[in-house]
Amino acid sequence: QWLFPLQSMWRSRSRSFLRNWPHFTKTLNSNAPNPKPNKKGPPLLTHDPLPFSLLEQCLTRVSTPLTFLDSQLGSELVMRLAAISKEVGTPFDQAQVQLRYGIILSFAGPRWQSLAIKKLRAGRRLARSTGLTISRATAELCMYIWLMQRGEHVRAEARARSAIALYQKSQPVAQWEIQFLNFGILSCRWQQGRIRDLQTLTGEFRRSAESRADAMSLFWMNVNAAILSDLSENKVEQAQSALN
Repeated sequence: QWLFPLQSMWRSRSRSFLRNWPHFTKTLNSNAPNPKPNKKGPPLLTHDPLPFSLLEQCLTRVSTPLTFLDSQLGSELVMRLAAISKEVGTPFDQAQVQLRYGIILSFAGPRWQSLAIKKLRAGRRLARSTGLTISRATAELCMYIWLMQRGEHVRAEARARSAIALYQKSQPVAQWEIQFLNFGILSCRWQQGRIRDLQTLTGEFRRSAESRADAMSLFWMNVNAAILSDLSENKVEQAQSALN
């Protein structure tokens, strides 16, 4: 149920964020502290490392795809989890929440960039401290999004590939994140003007998805950059078919 078209969110922000912007900023202002630089940096944990409940762990896990599906609901969930993490949460739980919170803040405009950076740095420190592959993978995925927002497409692709390699080593395998990052690599190729590489990768990803009958992969391979690949080869009917 998490499948949906990803709009061109990197330069103009997502249409979903723009559509829900008044609600999003209202939620942000009511839940987040006033952004002030902390030169000393926060401690890794400010409480005893009691783990999240199973429900809180599940909500953390689904918050990323939910944010892409519904930016208002997803961002509110992330901020509520951030509030909960002030009282409970192991370094692993903290890392997952802080990284997601940082990315949410990165979409909120210049006023929130310093706090976004602070949260991302704290999340990456916590991810490294856990020694867990899944934590490092989440950190790499968030850095991919951060770099794509800033037009650093070569570095973003490197982060995406690093995240995919880490997710593939983790148990259970994070299918949604891997397919999203594969799709993200196509966007990197398009933004870099590497059209032939885009065409080659699109074909490879589609053949792989079809051979595995992977519905999620097939969906990702029929939106945005994949359609641009079809159009660059003058395959107008195939692009129209993908949209349909």
